[in-house]
Amino acid sequence: EGEGFEVTGRLKYIPMEENGGKRKALSKGVLEAKHDLVVFVDSDSFLDPFAIRNLVQPFKDPKMGGVSGRTDVANTYTNALTKMQSVRYYIAFRVMKAAEGHFDAVTCLSGPLACYRKEIILENMDAWLNQTFLGHEATFGDDRSMTNFVLRKHRTTYQDSAVCYTIVPNKHKVFLKQQMRWKRSWLRESLIASKFMWKKEPFAALTFYMGVMVPILAPIVVVYNLIYVPIAYRIFPTTFLVGLLLMSMLMSAAQLFLRKSTTWVFGMLFCLYYEAVLLWQMPIAWVTFWKSTWGTRMTPSDVEAQEKKERRKWKVFKNPKESSRGESL
Repeated sequence: EGEGFEVTGRLKYIPMEENGGKRKALSKGVLEAKHDLVVFVDSDSFLDPFAIRNLVQPFKDPKMGGVSGRTDVANTYTNALTKMQSVRYYIAFRVMKAAEGHFDAVTCLSGPLACYRKEIILENMDAWLNQTFLGHEATFGDDRSMTNFVLRKHRTTYQDSAVCYTIVPNKHKVFLKQQMRWKRSWLRESLIASKFMWKKEPFAALTFYMGVMVPILAPIVVVYNLIYVPIAYRIFPTTFLVGLLLMSMLMSAAQLFLRKSTTWVFGMLFCLYYEAVLLWQMPIAWVTFWKSTWGTRMTPSDVEAQEKKERRKWKVFKNPKESSRGESL
């Protein structure tokens, strides 16, 4: 076993001459790979010693195109925010992604740990690297994008025994930027996946389309039940609030009885946090999901946007009268 984990002579470091973005870096690694399977790992992921061995097992099926591993939170006990995320990750992977895997139709082979057949990546590499949406370069959401290329013609699944750990944001500002980026990529790739998901297993297709509609319509449903109904009909939204309570209790119950974790109470807190904060990011994502900036790191698109902003500031500084005239119009 010891020899199997030796990396001397097997690990190759490839310096990039310029920051071309995550996709270009990944594609460079794929082109250097010598074997039929390629594993993608995020920079903040920590792998279980047997993660890769377990991750490749589903490829015994020749129709399997990609496999997602399980991601757990490494810094669960940092603060309340990380505890809520730990609960969310458990549900997202060990419940929702596991359910998709049952039908070989996982819609996101998550970035922290995923494996693909190299030939499928090579077939779609140009389209993946040069992906645009509404005339803008798609820089983030590389995992969802590649998953769509794979899922269109192949199977994808989830391997619960392939475990990695990730560091989640412990500050609300960083967390909210991350969530906005994820929502934008989710909207973009869900629209793309909706073109072919109807060809998959009927129940998997049904749950996919329901899963797309519910988050999009959720803000409207909340406004209707918590604001319009009480004002227009003078009715207290008891049914809606009871439903929200039951949903939060289910998340906590999964933590308490399945995971046997002391963080179970944060399942209820996460539901409240979602309804009060995260839910309202969706309408913003609707009208800004063409944006290609990461928000939490500086990519070429971020640098370009920052430079444009600085140029505008400098123009205003040099021509304050011209700026004031423009503002008055």
